[in-house]
Order: sequence, then C-alpha cells, then structure tokens
Amino acid sequence: MIVAIVDPSAPYQEDLLREIEAGARAVVVYRNRPGVPGQGMYYLKQGFDEHRINVPVVEAFESLKSPNSLKLHLASSTGVQVSIWPEENLWKRANDVVAFQIVCNVILSAMQMAIVLIGIVRLESWFHFSSSSLLSIGPMCIVLEMISAILRSAQTFVDPFLTFRTLTTPASSNLITAPLPFQFASGILLSFYWAETLNRNKLKTSPFISEYKRSAVVVIVILFLGEIITSAIRSTIPITGTNISSYISQVFYVIVAAVLTVAYAVCAYQTYRRLAAFGEASSRPIRNLSLRILLSTIGYLLFIVLVILLVPFYGSPWGWKLILNTMFFAENLTGILQVYSFIPPDLHKSRRSNSKSSRYISEL
Repeated sequence: MIVAIVDPSAPYQEDLLREIEAGARAVVVYRNRPGVPGQGMYYLKQGFDEHRINVPVVEAFESLKSPNSLKLHLASSTGVQVSIWPEENLWKRANDVVAFQIVCNVILSAMQMAIVLIGIVRLESWFHFSSSSLLSIGPMCIVLEMISAILRSAQTFVDPFLTFRTLTTPASSNLITAPLPFQFASGILLSFYWAETLNRNKLKTSPFISEYKRSAVVVIVILFLGEIITSAIRSTIPITGTNISSYISQVFYVIVAAVLTVAYAVCAYQTYRRLAAFGEASSRPIRNLSLRILLSTIGYLLFIVLVILLVPFYGSPWGWKLILNTMFFAENLTGILQVYSFIPPDLHKSRRSNSKSSRYISEL
C-alpha cells in the first residue's frame, strides 16, 4: 500500500513512522509549496532515529488550490491509482558537492575568526590607550560584532545551511538570523560613534544624529525582541507550505538594513562635502573612517539584495546555497570593516604625537 500525506508540517519523520507502522510500503509526501522537492530530507527532528524510516519516500510539490491538484482525488474511499518513477533529488545532488561548501566554510570561518581577533586587539587598545570606559559606544560595538561572528561560526563550523544533516531545522534556521540583531545594533551605534569622532575633529557634519539616541535604543530593543519572537515561533511551530515566520524576519531585516543604508549614505555625503571644504586640514583617520563606513554601506546594500533574491530562489537548491553563503560573506565583510573602524581616539593622538616627536628628533 502506498500512502499519501498531504501538506504535513516539517520535519515530518513522525508522520512517516506512523504510516509505516500502519503498513505503508511507500509514502508520498505531498506539499503545498513552490520550488524543487526533496529538501524535506534535510529537515531533522531532535533525537529521532532515522533508521526507522525503512520504506521509499517521495516528496512532491504543487499548489493544492490548483483545479488539477491531486488532492481533489485523494478523498476517494476507493483510493486512486498513481505511477511513481525514480527521479534524482536535486537538493541531495547540490549538497553532495561537498568541496563547494567546504571552500565556502573555510572563507567564511576565516573572516569570522578575523572579526573576533581584530575585536580582541581593538578592545585591548581601548583598555590601554583610551580614557573612555569599556562600556562606551566603541567597545560595545566591538563586542556586539564579535558575538555576531561567533554565532555565524556556529553555523559554518557545524552544519552550514542544512548541508550535512547535522543540525535540527529550528537550530539551523535560528543560527542564520540570530547574528543579525547584534550586527545591526552595532551598525546603529556606529553612527553615533562616527558623529562623536567627527565632532572631536571639529567636523560637525552630522550633529542631527545625536538627537536620535533614544530612538536608536528603542530600535535596538525591537531588533532583539523581534528575533526572540520569530526564533521562538520557528522553534515551536512546524514548517508548513508557507513559512510565515521566515518571511516576517526577511521583511523586518530588509527594512532595518535599508534605514541603516540611507543613514550611512547621508552621513557619508555630508562628511565628504565637509572634507572637501577643509581640504588638507581634514585628518587622515577621518578620511579612512569615512571610506570604511562607505564600504559598510555597500555591505548592507548587498545584504538587502540577497534577502530579496532569497524569496524567489528559496525553493532552488543552488539558489539557496549561493545566496546564503554570499549573505554570510556580506555580513562578515561589513563586520570586519566595522570592527576595524573602532580605533580608540586617544590612540590617534598618541600616534600623531609620536610622529611629531620623531620628526623633531630627526631635525635635531
């Protein structure tokens, strides 16, 4: 007997086991979603012994609202005759290209470790060379970026994007989005750090930023609350045909990234106008800082494009792999640039004074 299960919640190993124990010789999992079928084998349930699934399982996708849908015939008490023929699982074919994911893992993990190491060096500099507290904006942003990189490492070190069938489905999906509130919170605070740096150099190009500190705190709180709520939903509510919680997360983070991109672009434009007016009077650290923030803006733009592209390519094996790996690359690139930007202001003064002393000694 071949049994059809219509649009079960994933992971659906328990549904399969129930039918097998009832005498099914094969199971057709009929899911209401677009894309390429076969990813269901990568949705894992914690503690489930998959050796108990010992019959062929076929996964099929189509719109159940279609007038030609097979679902219209499944209610027949006499059953329905179907033909099943073997077809390669394209998700397995893509994930079996292990070399591709290993290369991506090495690159992504190296970038994440670079963020952590640069962060440690920067925190040590703040501790020794800065009169500011370690609870000031700079060190806080460094710590947030380091946490974000460590969370991404948990994904790339163990089971990147459900490739090796190691992590459970909720754990994997939560590790994709969990780093984002930390990185975006750092990006929001970076705007204020940037404004303070400009003001210390008498380039008051963005005084309006200081007026939005309370709003920024509210946005950061919303970031973390939003991630906690959506992660809890993904962990407790099984995946059906349309994964609403994932779409909500995508829209939410696209909006945040877009707002940050606009804020960075406005600040960068005002800064470059001011720098042009000052000419050589503008300090080199300010120019470097502006360039790094401009590159960070490009990283956020890339993130927005990739999240939008993930919607139509969500059901495509290679689209899924390429977009998520590139998304992590964009996050790591932005993280490296932002962590590197948090140089203690007193260290700049120390370097300039040492430079002047060296020139004075050479003149003598």
